Amino acid sequence: GKGLSERLATLNDLHDRIKMSMPHLQPPSFEFEEGEGNEHKLHYASERKGLESMVIGLVEGLGRETGESVEITQDPEPMYDDFRATFTVSIR
Repeated sequence: GKGLSERLATLNDLHDRIKMSMPHLQPPSFEFEEGEGNEHKLHYASERKGLESMVIGLVEGLGRETGESVEITQDPEPMYDDFRATFTVSIR
């Protein structure tokens, strides 16, 4: 996708393609929830702990790449039990 929202909605695609050649791979998974206006939710799940700051860096980097201003913060609790973290993503 060209915009940040489009890219965040397809974060799992890369891992899906890699998993075809590496079936033992246990990649993280993402779910992008488009919100109203500029505020969205990004849910992150992984068996590996402590990589939440990597997600923040990834989203900030994608914002720079698309030329969009982005602010991302980790919510105090995940919205769903099966996700490790939920982030609020504001795109301007």
